[in-house]
Amino acid sequence: IMAKEDFLIVPDATLDFRFRENPLVTGPPHIRFYAGAPLISPEGYKLGTLCVLDRVARPGGMTLEEKQNLMELAALAVQCAVDHKKNKLDDANN
Repeated sequence: IMAKEDFLIVPDATLDFRFRENPLVTGPPHIRFYAGAPLISPEGYKLGTLCVLDRVARPGGMTLEEKQNLMELAALAVQCAVDHKKNKLDDANN
């Protein structure tokens, strides 16, 4: 979530200094691959990250299509959250 780039891809978590000591990497479920796209509100607030994990390292990372799909899913998740909040506010005002 702190990354400045659009998303973070870690082809092998055991080789990445940010991940290699993480209990989810060193023990069950033995995460090897991580890709995360930030969830950013329309106002610019960082809400979290939509992640894709695998127990198999992916030295090649992700294809362009996979990256696009991840970003689209992140945008959809944010839109669902915005719509949910709007519906709750509408219900409260009626």
